[in-house]
Amino acid sequence: MKDEKVTAIITGSVFDHIPFGKAVILIKLFGLNGKYPYLMGSGLKSEKSPDGKKDIIKIEGKELTEEEINILSLIAPSVTVSIIRDGKVFRKIKTELPERVSRIIICNNTKCITSIDKNSDTEFIITKRSGEIFLKCKYCGREYKIDDVKIVI
Repeated sequence: MKDEKVTAIITGSVFDHIPFGKAVILIKLFGLNGKYPYLMGSGLKSEKSPDGKKDIIKIEGKELTEEEINILSLIAPSVTVSIIRDGKVFRKIKTELPERVSRIIICNNTKCITSIDKNSDTEFIITKRSGEIFLKCKYCGREYKIDDVKIVI
């Protein structure tokens, strides 16, 4: 089987070690289609991954903010982000699951103050149990699995 390669970028961001199959989710979440030129590799060979496969995304012309890196760590906690400038790695970031996130997740509870007052910010406390990520709303106390919440950028 021939290894596929994803070509280099000059300036931008690289998300590496994305769990196999999650790159498409990240492209949709970050709204990359049409905003920035990007390259995606899926199912690439990886010795570090439990299933031996990984995805990778390279975005030309966009450096991630800290908030965007927090979003990445929620969806794919094992991702490494490299900021590329002039064709070289300027900064390399190993994402970690944050303890809290604000504003980027919508509470599903229609009686939560954040659902009633559209000007209020949401805040969730993050925990990881038995390999799953859970988010607890600071205001109403409801807890959700990461796949059951809506993330907005």
